[in-house]
Amino acid sequence: MEKVFVGRRVVITGPSKSIIGQGQGKLIDSYDLVVRVNWQWPIMEEHIPDLGRRMDVLYHCTKNEPYARPFHDFFSIPEFHKVALVCYVGHQRDGSEFKDLLERANVPHEDLSPLCNELRSTVCDELNTGYVAIKHLLKQPLKELYVTGFTFHREPYYERYCTANWWDRDGRFNSRGKPEVLLADFKRECQSDSRIKLDKALKSIVYEECKLL
Repeated sequence: MEKVFVGRRVVITGPSKSIIGQGQGKLIDSYDLVVRVNWQWPIMEEHIPDLGRRMDVLYHCTKNEPYARPFHDFFSIPEFHKVALVCYVGHQRDGSEFKDLLERANVPHEDLSPLCNELRSTVCDELNTGYVAIKHLLKQPLKELYVTGFTFHREPYYERYCTANWWDRDGRFNSRGKPEVLLADFKRECQSDSRIKLDKALKSIVYEECKLL
């Protein structure tokens, strides 16, 4: 699996609405590997100027939720069968079903349950797919990791990512999860790992708030 990432310039796109309007589509598609999370792919036509078109690696929570596109739909799209790697959380509710579909389709995959267990014991007991994806990517021998579309729930998801709304009328995140704990850990990663590059929105959160600049 490490061979997928060796010496590569990698971009991971998150679902925060901060990514919309940045016009990064061509930049994102120029990376060696483009990583998507959960229900980001296939990209809606109106989002291509901001998100690009490609997906080489997918990280998925393996939950089929009423507010999001079923993961079964991936397997009806020919391009999905060409991805380099799918990483998933096998111990989740629908994990075994997702694994079976990946194996039948002969799609390269890795179960991140051991990593999730490690992170729950060392960082936080409430994780999300984007955070687990970043932590997993930083364990790989890649050259650069550009992180865009993540605000650690300071902003809602962009339109049509999914229909769930976990933000109250004042714009505060109002659901399970501990984004501030995950953000604190990510700040430590940014201080110690020079491979990490951030978009403008995330840079203002990570560096300006902790006064690293």
